[in-house]
Amino acid sequence: MADVFIDCEWNPGEDVTILGAYSPGQSRFQLYDERLTRNRFSRFINLCRARNNSQYTFLFCHGPDVGRLQKKFSLKLKHDYFCINTITAFNTFTQFQNASLGHLERYFGLARRYAPSSFEIRNLWNSKDWKKRKIVLEYNWEDCINLWRLVNVLKDRYGVTRSKFKEIEMKP
Repeated sequence: MADVFIDCEWNPGEDVTILGAYSPGQSRFQLYDERLTRNRFSRFINLCRARNNSQYTFLFCHGPDVGRLQKKFSLKLKHDYFCINTITAFNTFTQFQNASLGHLERYFGLARRYAPSSFEIRNLWNSKDWKKRKIVLEYNWEDCINLWRLVNVLKDRYGVTRSKFKEIEMKP
C-alpha cells in the first residue's frame, strides 16, 4: 500500500510554484523552480509504488491539488491512482462543518511552525531571498506531514478503511 500525501503552493492563475509530497519511508520530496517537472514527480510516485510493491497507490490532497497537477503535467492521476480529497473525506466520514486544513490542525492539536497567509507565501517566495523561501518550503512540508497525520486520524478515530476511501475517490 503506497500512500502519497501531496501539497502544492500556487501563484494566482493556478501556476504551481512548489510541489511537496510525503510518503512514509521516503526522503523529503519537494519540487520547485527548474526541478518542478512531470518526470521528477512521476518518478517519485513510481518509486513509492515500487518500494511498497503495491498496485493500490493512494494519492491524498486537501483541495484541488491533484486535479491541478493532472492538468499541469498532462497526467492521468485520477485514472492511474486512488485520488482522495481529504476535505471530501472529512465531510463524508465525520461531523465537521469546517474541514479546512487550519481548522482540522487546531482541532486535533497538530503542530505547525509556520502559518503564513497566501499573500505572505507569495511575497516570501517571490522575494528570491533563500531564507524567506525556506520558510515557504517548511510551510509546504508541514502541510504534507499534517495531511498524513489527518488521514491517520480518519483511520484511527473514525474507522475509515481503504475500502471507504475508495468509495469517495475522485473520478477521472
